[in-house]
Amino acid sequence: MALLRIALALLVTCTVARSATSLSVAGCQGAVTGLIADHFDVENPKVVPRANLEKDLGADDLDQVELVLAMEELFKIEIPDDEADRLKTVGDMVAFANRNAKTGCR
Repeated sequence: MALLRIALALLVTCTVARSATSLSVAGCQGAVTGLIADHFDVENPKVVPRANLEKDLGADDLDQVELVLAMEELFKIEIPDDEADRLKTVGDMVAFANRNAKTGCR
């Protein structure tokens, strides 16, 4: 069920991303936080920049790998393993997307 929600979130977000020339930084943050909220099945108000994926949102190692894969697909980027290991908070994920996204976030 969680994978279905992720797939639907990706489909909606990718459709929006394709229809716009680029997402604003705020739009990128919304896309990332929405993806995280759906992926971890938490309410959006808990997905704040300082929220730690493991401690605050209950992510385990597999959850984090799946999230990285979803981000790669959504933003058409590759996240190297050493960089993925440094993505500990929602803010880290948003900042990485802002710096590296090939689709939007510029």
